[in-house]
Amino acid sequence: PRSYDVLDKVAEVLTSHPDIERIEIRGYADRRGRTEYNYHLSLERAKVVRLRLIHEADIAPDRLEVEGYGEIEGEKVPEEGDKQDWAESRRVEFKILERSD
Repeated sequence: PRSYDVLDKVAEVLTSHPDIERIEIRGYADRRGRTEYNYHLSLERAKVVRLRLIHEADIAPDRLEVEGYGEIEGEKVPEEGDKQDWAESRRVEFKILERSD
């Protein structure tokens, strides 16, 4: 699926479930590059997604936290992976942090 489709679905879930009070947007990077650079890249990737959810889907900013995980936690493929493997490492994931009762 295109990334817009995924973000539309995330926005739909957050809009239809106000009981989901906080989520973490987790950015990841592949292993090609310095660790510090990859951390900042993954954080920026998560921040962009947060801004899109706020500005295009009208999701309250206080519901959305961001974190960059760089390549350390996010790496899923061996260093000699092909282009598709690298693309899978460059991703954003969503984790529910808090729900109301």
